[in-house]
Amino acid sequence: MDNKNSILVVDDTQSNLDILVDLLKMYNITVALDGETAVEMTKHHSFDLILLDIMMPVMDGFEVCKYLKSDPLTKSIPVIFITAKTDEESIENAFLCGGVDYVTKPFKSRELLSRIHTQLTLKRMVNDLESLVEDEISKRQKQEKLLQQQSKMAAMGEMMDAVAHQWKQPLNALSLYSDIIPDDFANGIVDQIYVNEFKTDVQIQIAHMVDTLDEFRTFFRPNKKNTNFTLQDVINSVLILIKDEFMKNAITVNVAQQDTLKMYGSENELKHLLLNILNNAKDAFADNSVKNKIITIRLMQINDRNVLEIEDNAGGIPTSVLPDIFKANVTSKSEGKGTGIGLYMSHQIAQKHAATLSAKNQNEGACFSLHWFLTH
Repeated sequence: MDNKNSILVVDDTQSNLDILVDLLKMYNITVALDGETAVEMTKHHSFDLILLDIMMPVMDGFEVCKYLKSDPLTKSIPVIFITAKTDEESIENAFLCGGVDYVTKPFKSRELLSRIHTQLTLKRMVNDLESLVEDEISKRQKQEKLLQQQSKMAAMGEMMDAVAHQWKQPLNALSLYSDIIPDDFANGIVDQIYVNEFKTDVQIQIAHMVDTLDEFRTFFRPNKKNTNFTLQDVINSVLILIKDEFMKNAITVNVAQQDTLKMYGSENELKHLLLNILNNAKDAFADNSVKNKIITIRLMQINDRNVLEIEDNAGGIPTSVLPDIFKANVTSKSEGKGTGIGLYMSHQIAQKHAATLSAKNQNEGACFSLHWFLTH
């Protein structure tokens, strides 16, 4: 495999080309006698460096350089001007149009070789750096994708638990109805009024189950496009999902709405954010054995910003964890009970929606605040 650097030499004088080809025999050299030919060659071949004369007919060196720098495929090729022009204006124009160096004729061979070596080394270093950056970006994207998948699976597990708890009460009620109706029929109390009331009771329980299932399906269905939505709708949907689970744990959720807050983006992602914070509060209540468990959600407008606050009285976030609470794999829960992914993903969701999510300890617990600018 040929590892020699490839250099394009452009000059309208054959004798100049011959001198350069002889001097640069340690490289792969391609020559062009005019600017138009040089431009055409760059479309079909890859070059590590271009040595470019200025004074050429039809298309001079400045025009060639400007064209190359305007093309994404060739703009990174370093261009060294080699010319007999020594005036300051030409030197200035050479650098303004994208040249990296300027050598005047007649040149000194060792000096030219040294300058060429320097530019090729710099280009190789830049290429290596770009490759490292691309690799790092790729690694981060893969890590981000994995974290998103882990977060989704964790949320799905929590949601399935919520649905199971939501369905337990209506299923128990329906089972009870099935046990009662044979006795009532035997006792002769089943009439049209009884049937109508029985039907209504059954439909109420089924509707509760369907609402829960619909919210579950909506939560995990990817949004086809961003929409305008209100935070009250998001809160109402999430409260349906957690209703029975929070009732079982004797957790009261109060919503204090001062203003109607609107946002543009993914409604499901905001549900995910809110559910993460509420479930963290639920776990904190259990860990700290809090008796009177209260979560307060506030919706308000302060100056030019919308503000959503979620405050609990679950004991607060440990001060050692608080500064890093939104970093991946940082958790305030006891070992084995938390992954630290939920709040990290909530923070990412907030940023995606041009909002800021912060946390602090106040009163007897933690307060999470989501801020974003008002839209008109």
